[in-house]
Amino acid sequence: MKSRIIPYQPHLKQLARQLRNNSTLAEVLLWNELKGKKLNGYDFDRQKPLDAYIVDFYCK
Repeated sequence: MKSRIIPYQPHLKQLARQLRNNSTLAEVLLWNELKGKKLNGYDFDRQKPLDAYIVDFYCK
C-alpha cells in the first residue's frame, strides 16, 4: 500500500519537537511500551502534527 502524506501546518513541526523533548512521566512510560512495534507490531509516532493539531501518539 502506498503511503500518503497527511497535511499539517508547518509551524507545528517545531512545537511538536519541543513537546517530545519535554514529555511528562506518563508519556515517557507509555512511549516505552509503544515504540519499536512492541504492541502487536503496530507502528506509532509521537507528537505528530496532523492538520491544525498535534496528536500525542499516532498509529500509522
